[in-house]
Amino acid sequence: MNQNKNPLGFIALGLLLAAILVPFIIVALGRDDLAIGFSTVAVLLALIIGAFSKSVRLGKAAGVGLLLFLAVVLAVAAVFIVIHAPAQRARLSEQSSAEQNRVIAMMNSHR
Repeated sequence: MNQNKNPLGFIALGLLLAAILVPFIIVALGRDDLAIGFSTVAVLLALIIGAFSKSVRLGKAAGVGLLLFLAVVLAVAAVFIVIHAPAQRARLSEQSSAEQNRVIAMMNSHR
Protein backbone atom coordinates (compact mmCIF):
# COMPACT_ATOMS: atom_id res chain seq x y z
CA MET A 1 0.00 0.00 0.00
CA ASN A 2 1.28 3.43 -0.90
CA GLN A 3 1.83 5.38 2.32
CA ASN A 4 0.80 8.67 0.74
CA LYS A 5 -2.76 7.37 0.22
CA ASN A 6 -3.47 7.00 3.94
CA PRO A 7 -6.35 9.38 4.75
CA LEU A 8 -5.23 9.96 8.35
CA GLY A 9 -2.35 12.15 7.21
CA PHE A 10 -4.69 14.29 5.13
CA ILE A 11 -7.13 14.57 8.02
CA ALA A 12 -4.39 15.59 10.47
CA LEU A 13 -3.00 18.18 8.07
CA GLY A 14 -6.48 19.51 7.33
CA LEU A 15 -7.26 19.84 11.03
CA LEU A 16 -3.98 21.65 11.60
CA LEU A 17 -4.73 24.12 8.82
CA ALA A 18 -8.29 24.55 10.10
CA ALA A 19 -6.99 25.17 13.63
CA ILE A 20 -4.78 27.95 12.31
CA LEU A 21 -7.05 29.61 9.72
CA VAL A 22 -10.69 29.13 10.76
CA PRO A 23 -10.45 31.01 14.11
CA PHE A 24 -9.78 34.23 12.17
CA ILE A 25 -13.15 33.84 10.46
CA ILE A 26 -14.89 33.03 13.74
CA VAL A 27 -13.32 36.07 15.44
CA ALA A 28 -14.44 38.25 12.53
CA LEU A 29 -17.98 37.11 13.30
CA GLY A 30 -17.50 38.28 16.89
CA ARG A 31 -17.14 35.02 18.81
CA ASP A 32 -13.71 35.04 20.49
CA ASP A 33 -14.55 32.24 22.92
CA LEU A 34 -15.82 29.98 20.14
CA ALA A 35 -12.65 30.60 18.11
CA ILE A 36 -10.44 29.58 21.02
CA GLY A 37 -12.52 26.48 21.65
CA PHE A 38 -12.52 25.46 17.99
CA SER A 39 -8.78 25.97 17.66
CA THR A 40 -8.07 23.98 20.81
CA VAL A 41 -10.22 21.03 19.76
CA ALA A 42 -8.84 21.02 16.21
CA VAL A 43 -5.23 21.13 17.44
CA LEU A 44 -5.83 18.27 19.88
CA LEU A 45 -7.52 16.17 17.19
CA ALA A 46 -4.69 16.91 14.75
CA LEU A 47 -2.18 15.86 17.41
CA ILE A 48 -3.99 12.58 18.12
CA ILE A 49 -4.58 11.72 14.46
CA GLY A 50 -1.04 12.80 13.53
CA ALA A 51 0.32 10.52 16.22
CA PHE A 52 -1.66 7.59 14.78
CA SER A 53 -0.35 8.29 11.30
CA LYS A 54 3.21 9.29 12.16
CA SER A 55 4.62 6.74 9.74
CA VAL A 56 2.90 8.59 6.89
CA ARG A 57 4.65 11.63 5.45
CA LEU A 58 1.59 13.89 5.86
CA GLY A 59 1.17 12.73 9.44
CA LYS A 60 4.75 13.69 10.13
CA ALA A 61 4.20 17.05 8.45
CA ALA A 62 1.12 17.65 10.58
CA GLY A 63 3.04 16.73 13.72
CA VAL A 64 5.94 19.04 12.90
CA GLY A 65 3.55 21.81 11.88
CA LEU A 66 1.63 21.39 15.11
CA LEU A 67 4.79 21.63 17.17
CA LEU A 68 5.86 24.76 15.28
CA PHE A 69 2.39 26.27 15.77
CA LEU A 70 2.49 25.58 19.50
CA ALA A 71 6.02 27.02 19.74
CA VAL A 72 4.90 30.24 18.04
CA VAL A 73 1.83 30.52 20.26
CA LEU A 74 3.91 30.03 23.39
CA ALA A 75 6.49 32.57 22.20
CA VAL A 76 3.80 35.17 21.49
CA ALA A 77 2.20 34.49 24.88
CA ALA A 78 5.55 34.89 26.64
CA VAL A 79 6.25 38.18 24.87
CA PHE A 80 2.74 39.39 25.68
CA ILE A 81 3.18 38.52 29.35
CA VAL A 82 6.62 40.11 29.60
CA ILE A 83 5.85 43.32 27.68
CA HIS A 84 2.13 44.00 27.88
CA ALA A 85 1.21 42.80 31.36
CA PRO A 86 3.44 45.21 33.36
CA ALA A 87 2.25 48.14 31.25
CA GLN A 88 -1.36 47.10 31.82
CA ARG A 89 -0.75 46.80 35.57
CA ALA A 90 0.82 50.28 35.67
CA ARG A 91 -2.10 51.73 33.71
CA LEU A 92 -4.62 50.12 36.05
CA SER A 93 -2.68 51.35 39.06
CA GLU A 94 -2.75 54.92 37.71
CA GLN A 95 -6.48 54.66 37.02
CA SER A 96 -7.05 53.26 40.50
CA SER A 97 -5.05 56.09 42.10
CA ALA A 98 -6.92 58.68 40.09
CA GLU A 99 -10.25 57.10 41.07
CA GLN A 100 -9.27 57.07 44.74
CA ASN A 101 -8.23 60.74 44.56
CA ARG A 102 -11.55 61.61 42.90
CA VAL A 103 -13.54 59.84 45.61
CA ILE A 104 -11.52 61.51 48.37
CA ALA A 105 -12.02 64.91 46.77
CA MET A 106 -15.76 64.26 46.46
CA MET A 107 -15.97 63.22 50.11
CA ASN A 108 -14.03 66.33 51.20
CA SER A 109 -16.26 68.61 49.16
CA HIS A 110 -19.39 67.28 50.89
CA ARG A 111 -18.11 68.19 54.36
